[in-house]
Amino acid sequence: MKILSGLLFIVGCFLLYYGATMLLLVPGYPGETYFSSGRIRYGFVPFLLSLGCLAAAGRLWISGGVGTSKRRMSMAWAILLAAMAVMACYGVLLLIAGRQT
Repeated sequence: MKILSGLLFIVGCFLLYYGATMLLLVPGYPGETYFSSGRIRYGFVPFLLSLGCLAAAGRLWISGGVGTSKRRMSMAWAILLAAMAVMACYGVLLLIAGRQT
């Protein structure tokens, strides 16, 4: 179960990174509406799937534990750790982009 939880966490991190990038950083043409079908399909859907993967990873991680408060805390920690990992990736990309200019 721990291996499956780790794989779900990695997939969740990737989907969170991809979805957040498509929603927030991919520029469209000037005057493009924000809620276009492409932006929803390639940004919002992976973002929601990432939250599901991270919640499942948190639930699987402590599946042997007892108590619902621990399960909620584990899912929250999985989502928080994934968000920190994605922010670290964005930070590294910004540093690389800054050195290129």
